[in-house]
Amino acid sequence: MTQQKPPAGVLRLATAALALLGVAYLLEGFLRALLGPLPQDLARRWLENAYFVRGIDSLDVYAGTRPVVPEIGVPHAGGYPPWSLPVALVVAPPVAHGFLQAYFAVLNVLALWAVVWFARRAARSHGPLAANLVTASTVAIATNAVVLRNGQYGLLINAFLVGALVAIETRHPLRAGAWLAIAALKPQSSGPFGLLLLDRRHWPGVFSAAAVLAVFAFGAAFWLGSSPLHMLSQVFGQASNWEGGDAGPLRLLLAAGVPRGAAIAGLAGVVTIGSAVLLHVHRARSLLVKAAIACVGARLWAYHRRYDDVLLVFLLLPLALDALERSTKAAWLAFVAVGLTLWLPLREVDHGVALIALKVAVWGLGLAVLLRSPFGRPDAASSPARSG
Repeated sequence: MTQQKPPAGVLRLATAALALLGVAYLLEGFLRALLGPLPQDLARRWLENAYFVRGIDSLDVYAGTRPVVPEIGVPHAGGYPPWSLPVALVVAPPVAHGFLQAYFAVLNVLALWAVVWFARRAARSHGPLAANLVTASTVAIATNAVVLRNGQYGLLINAFLVGALVAIETRHPLRAGAWLAIAALKPQSSGPFGLLLLDRRHWPGVFSAAAVLAVFAFGAAFWLGSSPLHMLSQVFGQASNWEGGDAGPLRLLLAAGVPRGAAIAGLAGVVTIGSAVLLHVHRARSLLVKAAIACVGARLWAYHRRYDDVLLVFLLLPLALDALERSTKAAWLAFVAVGLTLWLPLREVDHGVALIALKVAVWGLGLAVLLRSPFGRPDAASSPARSG
């Protein structure tokens, strides 16, 4: 493929434009998160955790089997699995709203810093221009602001996944498993990353993750006087509340008339198996490439809203480095196309089935370009990350 290396001036201009866009997004997101009322999703987490500290499962209250506590309020549909509750209590404690807004904002600053640090670390062998481009590309993801204004967990999950990836790369599987268990705060975003541990060198990480999840789940259930199975059944019993706002393949399947149960189970099974196969075929590739496979699988395999596009930073990063390394038309096109799906400030109402189908196709094609490239192969001396 013919190399088309952009002039340094063009890259600097693109970096500056993305950086300005990112600053605008983050200012808007943080200002709305801090100066307005408690963000919608964070308010729901506050309510769930306020019930939890009283030893009450908010889903029991929602189901009508426990009375509403007037000073807390009526819980909403949804909820998280039992192993998520101890972590949720740490990241969204039921304290005064103003304090919670400030605390959650600080956590998100740290989380975004962790992802930027990871991106710059991966780009260090390519020089400062590459490091600045990946930094700007990361902060310019529009749904960073959506996560902040809604009080969502997306940036925190990315930071926990960075912890797991660094632990895998540095050959600390027990630590990697613990980080993945913490990232299971939102399992539909982190679940497929567990496939990265299905390697003989990383089996201790599987046991570590399972142990931490078991302690969290049984501890939460014991505190609530319930059982993990009952709590899980309540979460999955509300699956009908998930489908309407989906911004991924699940929405496409439901729009095509596929029964809900078959759509949820079939999509999860097909994408998980496909991700496992790709990870096996590309097991010798760098950890950045394998993380890209896992993140695309994570974005497609289950119910998601558009703010979960923040996950795709783990696809955008290796695409940017591949484009900088190879400077081919295909590599740059893949990076820019995937980037546009993440940088454009698309609204919730814009996410009809046509746009969802387009975004899914672009992510799939971007991953295909990455997997066909020599980037991250063991014989590529300039690979920016070791095989994990």
